[in-house]
Amino acid sequence: MRPRHRESGFALLVVLWTLGLLALLGTRVVGAGRTEMTLAGNLERSARLEALADGAARTALFHRLPGAPPWPADGQWRSDPQAGGAARVALRIIALGGRINPNLAPPEEWMGLFTALGVPREVAAPLTGALIAWRTPGMGDPSAAKYTQTNRDWGPPGTQFESLGELGLVYGTTPELLALLRPHLSLATTLEPDPVLADPVVLRALSLAGNSNLSAGGAAAADRALRAQAYEIEALATDGPARFGRRITVLIDPSDTDHPAHVLGWESF
Repeated sequence: MRPRHRESGFALLVVLWTLGLLALLGTRVVGAGRTEMTLAGNLERSARLEALADGAARTALFHRLPGAPPWPADGQWRSDPQAGGAARVALRIIALGGRINPNLAPPEEWMGLFTALGVPREVAAPLTGALIAWRTPGMGDPSAAKYTQTNRDWGPPGTQFESLGELGLVYGTTPELLALLRPHLSLATTLEPDPVLADPVVLRALSLAGNSNLSAGGAAAADRALRAQAYEIEALATDGPARFGRRITVLIDPSDTDHPAHVLGWESF
C-alpha cells in the first residue's frame, strides 16, 4: 500500500505544480492584456488630442483670412469656443509683424537688440559680425577658425538662416542667449518690424538702431490691412496629464485672392 501512497502524493504534487504554472501563465496573460489595453488607450487619446489641436489651429487660421470674422492676434491664450467633451483646447494667435527677421536685420539692429537684452558690447559686437557672416555669401568671418578650434565640424555657410534653431550654431551664441532672442525674432516676416506690433524689447532695439520705420510711426492702419502679415498659431489640447500642441506659422497675403494663406511651418510642441 505504501507505493500507492507515494504515487498518489507524487500525482498530487504534479497537479499542484501544473495548477501553479497555469495560474502564473494566466496572470501574465491578464497583465499583458491590461498593458495592451493601456497602450491602445494612450494611442487613442493621443490621436484624439492631435485631431482636436489640429482642428483648433485650422479654425484659428480661418479667422485670420480676409473676410472672416477676425479672432484677436494678441498672443493671449483663450479657450477654443468650439471645443467640447472632456478634453480642453486652448489656442492663441501671435502677430509676427513686429519681430526682427535674422535674415534681414542690419548690424545696427542686431546691436540694438543685444543692448536691449542687456548683452555686453564686448559679446554683442563679435557675435553680430558672426551672425552677418553666417548668412552672407563670400563674406569673411574673423571667428571662422574658432569653429574648428572648438571641435565643430561646421562653419559659416554663407546662406540665409532656415530656422531660429540654426542661430545656435553660430559661434558665440549660447543656449541661454538663444532663449533670450527667440521671442523677438521670426523668419516669417518679409519687411522691417512694424512698431505697432513690436514688443518693448524690439522697440528699444529699433530706437537704438535709428530705424526710420520707427520714426515714421510704422505702417498706417489702411496700409497694414493690405500688407502680407505673418502669424504664429498655437493650439494646445489636454485631457488630464495627456497633452498635444500644434504650432502653425502662416503668411496671410490679402492681395492673393485665390490662396491668401501660405503655411510656412507646421510642428508639434
